[in-house]
Amino acid sequence: MKKIFFNILAYLLLIVSALVSCKKEEGDGNAPFITIYNPVENQFVNVFDTLIVNADVNDDKNLESVSVTLVNENLVPVQASVAINVNDNFVSFSQAYIIYDIHLVSGVYYIKVSASDGLNTISSYRKINVIAAPRKVMGYYLITNPNVNNMLISSIDTGFSAINPYFNYGGDFSAAAISAYNQELYTSGHYSGSANAVSLTTGGIRWSVPSIPGSDPYFKGIINQDKTTYLAYFNGLVRGFNSNGAIVFNGNISAGYYPLKLFKHAAYIICSEKSITGAFRKIIVLQGETGAGMQEALMSQDVVEFFTKDSDNVFVFGNSSGQGVIEIYQVSTNGFWSPHTLVPGVLLSAEQVDSDTYLIGHSNGTVYKYIYSTNSSTPFITGVMARNIEYDDINQEIIITDGSAVKKYSYGNGGLLGTLTAPDSIFDLHVLYNH
Repeated sequence: MKKIFFNILAYLLLIVSALVSCKKEEGDGNAPFITIYNPVENQFVNVFDTLIVNADVNDDKNLESVSVTLVNENLVPVQASVAINVNDNFVSFSQAYIIYDIHLVSGVYYIKVSASDGLNTISSYRKINVIAAPRKVMGYYLITNPNVNNMLISSIDTGFSAINPYFNYGGDFSAAAISAYNQELYTSGHYSGSANAVSLTTGGIRWSVPSIPGSDPYFKGIINQDKTTYLAYFNGLVRGFNSNGAIVFNGNISAGYYPLKLFKHAAYIICSEKSITGAFRKIIVLQGETGAGMQEALMSQDVVEFFTKDSDNVFVFGNSSGQGVIEIYQVSTNGFWSPHTLVPGVLLSAEQVDSDTYLIGHSNGTVYKYIYSTNSSTPFITGVMARNIEYDDINQEIIITDGSAVKKYSYGNGGLLGTLTAPDSIFDLHVLYNH
């Protein structure tokens, strides 16, 4: 009896084994095979060039899909895949593949050819070197206030030949920022104006945050850094928005204070703030990821501009009791110190040329060049009340607003290159780059 049982068990195991074997034979145990002929290894290509990708792909039984993708050094896709038409178990293709993303930086990338037979997916890679698109100026944008309930964005062409109305929106104004990455201009209202993301390619609003009019201001400032737009509210809230207008950051400044100036430094959001009921001023540092308050310190100035000096130090340009001041805020010590004393008068504007060199618009009608390493500030441009200063690092030119005038100067010698006049006083000015 026992012998019969074992014979039956052995027979059943033989049947199961045969079924599994048949199943394996019916399946596809061999992955597709890919041979890339072009591009050649280490080929150089510019952004906006078209690569011709030549490859053979075959499978022993069932080739279902083939695609071409550009990936970075970490093999993460940086452009969309292109599907190759497959109608046989063997495909030999020549596919035009455009390197179209203007934001790609120079460096090593890979052309990835992937193939699947339904059960197995395999990829083959060819190393290439991408050269980034050269940066260039696309134009200049300024903001004026034609009437009490209306703000106007105007553009100036790269030839600096005329000021042209670009986009009109209602409400008032507190601040503006620009994004070369998104090709957008951002504005924040004050009492009645919304916060807007204005497309500089279509002339429409990409997204908007409405204000709630009241006896207090609603918005106080706006910046755009690292692909995020940070908006400061009078009630102390700081929010970050992505390119679609979705909230990706929430932070709060000190209770009883309202924000004055926002800045993104390294992994932090820095904000100057003023007491709602008194004269106290503070600087507060928020964690850039979580929005949590990290530290704060009393300060004496109303900040005009923040600039990153290095990872631990931030230049702070502003005014204290009617006198322009330069201070450095050190994150690690949570303290201020002054590297230089300016001539008597109010600081109107400031711009960073590099980590050692700054331009300062002064109320005495002079633009000073301040150099940290030599502890010197020398007159650079005279006869202009520089309310806004922008440095064009591509053409090495300085663009300044003075009332309703926009003036362009050579950074090399400070010489005047051109002047345009707007119909109204200019609130703000920004240079747009292609990326």
